[in-house]
Amino acid sequence: MSPTSSNVNPSGEPEWVMISNEPMNVESKMEEYCWSVCHIAYDKTIKGYILKGRELKTLIKENDKVELDKIAKTNGKEAVRNLIWALMDEAVEQDKGFSSGSMRIDDPDKKIHAFIMECGKHDLDYPIYQRWSTHMNEMSTKDPIQYGYDLPSMTLPAQKRSVLLGHLDDDTTFIKIEKYGYPPFYTHIWRNNKERLGHSYEYLQTRINKGLLKGYDRKEHVPHDILELFKQTLKKYVKDQRSYVESLYVYKESDQLYAEGKKFGISRIQKIIQNKLSTELEDAKSDAENPLTKLNHRIDEIVQEAKSRGYQGFIKGREVTLPFFNSK
Repeated sequence: MSPTSSNVNPSGEPEWVMISNEPMNVESKMEEYCWSVCHIAYDKTIKGYILKGRELKTLIKENDKVELDKIAKTNGKEAVRNLIWALMDEAVEQDKGFSSGSMRIDDPDKKIHAFIMECGKHDLDYPIYQRWSTHMNEMSTKDPIQYGYDLPSMTLPAQKRSVLLGHLDDDTTFIKIEKYGYPPFYTHIWRNNKERLGHSYEYLQTRINKGLLKGYDRKEHVPHDILELFKQTLKKYVKDQRSYVESLYVYKESDQLYAEGKKFGISRIQKIIQNKLSTELEDAKSDAENPLTKLNHRIDEIVQEAKSRGYQGFIKGREVTLPFFNSK
């Protein structure tokens, strides 16, 4: 048997269920993603979401304000759903489809950010709201407020029901899809606090690495192997220059650099290498086993792969990077 959908729910959105865990023959990456991660069939409904999402991306790129405003006012939640599916389709084509994770999109003019905000403002049932979040806070100092948009009646990828939205200092828009939102506790008290409890439970699950499908995690955390190589590199090349007195109250430079790299991610680690270890890197190039050589090669692979697709923003960790809303 294969995944299929049940009856249409009162909102008009199909309710998807998985009938069997039996393996199936797949003809495309998205078909495999839908089966393995979403537990639904890659049928004409999902294909329709993706096609409409692609059309919407074109409207956003062209900044067709009249048409976008009309869509936001009349079909906002459906439009956001379609857009998320189209973005996930691009991620899947990169072999980066996820069950838990985030996307980072070049968006210097805040076109995609503004459109999702506009859709949420016109949603009378589940309006967009400011929300607390631990994600990418260190990279959103210019525009620190993040937003949640709950879409419980929509079919989002990987059984998610909520969109976390933020705009970052490098002019990228950050999107994370989640199973539960984190709406204000003081309105719709029963509904919203039930949602907040679900979000808290999901958060605890992720802390203990439960509920994730192996190989389908694209969170923005820096990969462990990069952090380990970074630590080895700093230990090897950055010597402790503190006096005894300074050692009582000043952290070692290597510890400070490691904390900075872990907090801000891959692009910052690359910058640290370029600014502080360029001579050491040149000397170590002939030594394939040197941790600095390995680290530089690993980071360069990630950065160049993103650039080859046109992405211009920073990279923190394993988040999916997409170039599609760059004004150029």
